[in-house]
Amino acid sequence: MGIVIEKEIRINQLWRTVDAATGKKDSDARIQALEKLVQAGVSLAKTNLSIANLTSVNLRGANLRGVKLSGADLIIANLSSADLSSAEIAAANLRNADLRSANLSSADLDYANLIIADLSSANLSGAEFIDANLSNAELRSADLNNANLSGADLNNANLSGANLRGANLSGAKNLTPEQVKAARNWDKAIYDKDFRAKLGLPSEPAK
Repeated sequence: MGIVIEKEIRINQLWRTVDAATGKKDSDARIQALEKLVQAGVSLAKTNLSIANLTSVNLRGANLRGVKLSGADLIIANLSSADLSSAEIAAANLRNADLRSANLSSADLDYANLIIADLSSANLSGAEFIDANLSNAELRSADLNNANLSGADLNNANLSGANLRGANLSGAKNLTPEQVKAARNWDKAIYDKDFRAKLGLPSEPAK
């Protein structure tokens, strides 16, 4: 049997494991199968993982475009450098997902649905959230150092204790000075000129 055929058989077996566990709360086999698929360079785009228990899963650098993760448990998950942007297909759905202490550093979440998602204490440094929906999201104590949230909807998002150093919040929707000032290093973030005035900051950041 050829190496290519053997690889295809292994990949098909891994997908069967993932599909068989869909909807079940606990499945170490599913987590291992997903990690092996990513290691093999397989795209997970459009995969339905809603309500899945993926605690501590390592999907670093994975293609997760259009993936369904609504209500999923992703506590301490490693999604660093993963692509969850929309591009030509539907944006990733992480509505109500539990991402506490997850690693999403340098991940691409442009246009993603993160409504009511819990990102408390998550590592979001350098992540892209352009036009993402973070309405009612928990960002308490999250590290948003150099994250790009331009155009993101932050309606009623909790930024208490979050690190905003270098974060780009220009054009952010439904953002209030009260939300921002509950964060750390809020004066070191990037804002529109009008919003800087609302925060009592100089019209231009110090050189």
